[in-house]
Amino acid sequence: MSINLENLGKRIQLYRLQKKLSQTRLSKLVFVNHEHISRIENGKKVVSLDLLVSIANALEVSADDLLVDSLLYGSQHIPTEAIEIFQNCNSGEAQFLLDF
Repeated sequence: MSINLENLGKRIQLYRLQKKLSQTRLSKLVFVNHEHISRIENGKKVVSLDLLVSIANALEVSADDLLVDSLLYGSQHIPTEAIEIFQNCNSGEAQFLLDF
């Protein structure tokens, strides 16, 4: 099984939005440019292990949380459908869902 880059990117974006971080702010925290983060979130860029760990640490999540769709065993799972729902929400709607 290989890493699903699209799902990985969606999860990074979801956790970034939950932390209320812009792509630019995340890119500064992990020492890459914001275009690199954009390509990762769009599933267009393979992420090195070092960068994946840096992103997980910056977002205060485990690598498990980011790779759950690619792991046979993990600690938790957020369905891809939930990620897609959050992506289609404005910030107020997303906060309402998180509070709910």
